[in-house]
Amino acid sequence: MVSLKKITAVFSLLCVHLSLFAQDPTSQDFFFRSGKYYVVAGVLVILFVLLFVYLRRMDKRVKKLERRA
Repeated sequence: MVSLKKITAVFSLLCVHLSLFAQDPTSQDFFFRSGKYYVVAGVLVILFVLLFVYLRRMDKRVKKLERRA
């Protein structure tokens, strides 16, 4: 039986592969010239930092509960 991890890995690799061929140079120039590239990159950085902080706090809470039990 195929596991969920394998299905997720194949699906994500397929999406990455398709996205590589979907880009044309004119859209890249538009994002760089208009400054939207940096906005998107900034939002992604903020999201990853917030996700990291959330997971660290959750880990501390779980450790605290494990020590108490």
